Amino acid sequence: MIEIRADLRPDIKDQLLIDKMQGIIVNKATVTPREVKKFYSQIPKDSLPFLPAEVEVYHLVKRPTPTATAVREAEKFLKSLREKIINGTEEFAAVAKRYSEDFGSARTGGLLPEFSRGRMVPEFEEVAYKMKEGEVSPVFKSGYGYHILKVEKRVGEIV
Repeated sequence: MIEIRADLRPDIKDQLLIDKMQGIIVNKATVTPREVKKFYSQIPKDSLPFLPAEVEVYHLVKRPTPTATAVREAEKFLKSLREKIINGTEEFAAVAKRYSEDFGSARTGGLLPEFSRGRMVPEFEEVAYKMKEGEVSPVFKSGYGYHILKVEKRVGEIV
């Protein structure tokens, strides 16, 4: 323990000195929000980095057995759930908890973590990125089943 302390002491001393100097320098700086806006507005638009779009959505999935009747029934069922969500008689999260067959997201009311392009199957991303915040998607199919999405928030797609 004595050797570890002896080895770390110079590094910790240097870090404390750096922190103290940064505090002194930053303490003297006074920048107003107006000055920040002015600074960033002077940067040419083509010099700013592109922020990839990210989406946070609620998700409800139904995986019917592969018969034509089961598929029609699943689509009909999801359409009825979508209507209840749109009409406000049901909350998306409550419906997802009860009926979604994606058990991982069903526990959180269908809420998926934020994701950027290229992270989900193309059919899923296509629908998610076309929607606006708060919008509920029509029923659509992917390789994982039939889905309904509700976009919780969008981040990105801005320079």
